Amino acid sequence: MRPDVLCRRSTNLAILTASALAGMWKSCPGRAGGIPPALTIAEGMRMTNSVLLARGGQLRTVWAAVAGAALASLAAGGPAEAQFYKITNLGVLPGGSLSVGAAICPTGGVAGWATNSTFQQRACWWRDGALFDLGTLGGTASFAYGANGLGQVVGEASTGILDPAGYEISRAFRAEVRDGAVVLTDLGTLGGRFSMARGVNSLGQVVGTAQNAAGAYRAFRTAPGGTIDALADLGTLGGAESVAAAVNDAGQAAGWAQNALYRFRAFRTAPGGKITASGDLGTLGGPQSYALGINATGHVVGQADRSALDSSGNPLFQAFLHDGAMRALGTLGGGRSSAAGINAADHVVGWSDTAAGAFHAFLWRDGVMRDLNKLVEGRTGWELLAANGINDQGCIVGYGAKSGAIRAFLLIPTLEMRVNAGGPEFRDSAGRVWLADTCFKGGAAAAYTARDILDTVNDGMFFRQRTGSAFSYRLPVKPGSYQVTLWFAECQYGVPGARRFDVSLNGSRVLSGFDVFAEAGGKNRALSRTFTTAAGSTLVVSFKSVAGGAAVAAIDVRPL
Repeated sequence: MRPDVLCRRSTNLAILTASALAGMWKSCPGRAGGIPPALTIAEGMRMTNSVLLARGGQLRTVWAAVAGAALASLAAGGPAEAQFYKITNLGVLPGGSLSVGAAICPTGGVAGWATNSTFQQRACWWRDGALFDLGTLGGTASFAYGANGLGQVVGEASTGILDPAGYEISRAFRAEVRDGAVVLTDLGTLGGRFSMARGVNSLGQVVGTAQNAAGAYRAFRTAPGGTIDALADLGTLGGAESVAAAVNDAGQAAGWAQNALYRFRAFRTAPGGKITASGDLGTLGGPQSYALGINATGHVVGQADRSALDSSGNPLFQAFLHDGAMRALGTLGGGRSSAAGINAADHVVGWSDTAAGAFHAFLWRDGVMRDLNKLVEGRTGWELLAANGINDQGCIVGYGAKSGAIRAFLLIPTLEMRVNAGGPEFRDSAGRVWLADTCFKGGAAAAYTARDILDTVNDGMFFRQRTGSAFSYRLPVKPGSYQVTLWFAECQYGVPGARRFDVSLNGSRVLSGFDVFAEAGGKNRALSRTFTTAAGSTLVVSFKSVAGGAAVAAIDVRPL
């Protein structure tokens, strides 16, 4: 079985075709039942004579590689929400049309691939604002799937040599950029022709899958800085073949392997160990599962079949987190999801389909899956399709649609936090996202019938407010100094003095007997007050009624 056939069993990420750029997944050749086709990068590279390419598609699936992220967590009022992100378009090679971000290393370098001016796919390394074409092993195509903090990038590259069946041979590689020059090393095989590297840890251990002399594909893990040899073969779960997709610094490899029933099951090895029955991570009730990422503590993410079937009789699958037991992470409203990366805090990135049938990138944390499209600042014109990696600084890479083209993106977290008090998620006229009411303790959400709020273009932010005799917000922040802006509008009382209240930041009173009606000059008028304060890990904003109850419409927190 060729690695493309072996790897097609996992539908980690969706296919990208030239015909799909404008219509997204709707026009992808081979798309059935809303499932991203499970052809691998290897298969796309070798199907040079296929009918799919004849239909105009440059076929590729993008396999995820994993790094970690650490985002703050929260206490009162429910789980913490995801922070906001600024998006960067990583661009393309000169004359190219596509790019995909597949992995991000601890120091911010991004590995992936892009097309060049002759429509060839090339492994790429984005670092310090520069884009490096990593070249090939003699052929025309290459793809990067993993990277570490040492600047080592791994993937597969074509050799320009055909096997007896007419397929171009590709080999696992390790690449480094030294003094501006690319050094590409062929990592070899297990005695066969093909190999593919999927991940690399900070010690330089590489994992992937390689063909042995019998033609079977086996998961491998090299020695630090080494190549593939007989000792690298990790075995299976009783079947013929296996794939290692990720490795942590302890030397624990994660991936999928055939069992005696020739079902693929997610596995995790012991540090430096082989695949064993005790490393079978199980499923979500269905026949198969695939591990795609692992963090420093050995927690694993991926996708697993459920017992439920789609209309064609195929098992539905969901992203999972295995942290002692396998648990489903849910979806963004659709029936399928897949997790690609996990961090030390068990925050997870990947893709999910939505209730509308679209495929969107997600961030899962604190028990909640969030659509990353709703966390990007500004009206950017992007549709984020899949998130493939996240590092300890919280930066996320993946790919999305921008102006009708597929582009690699980098999301950089901001330290800002905005809450639409008492109301739903809201995007203002500047494209900034205000989270649905969260992090509160006490009070109640109040709805007002006013539909015209003066002195603002963001009327919808004031139609619902949090009110009560005493309530507070406990906002998760990093230690530092902050600017806090509170937004108000008196939408209930029509006379001054009917509502007055005190406001405190971290226990220090900043407003006393505040009368919104009097300060704003009437009913249904927007008003803001801005303060500066220092905070540790939590910024507390407290409201206490003097008369008529306290009320706040929105809270905006920005670092100084």
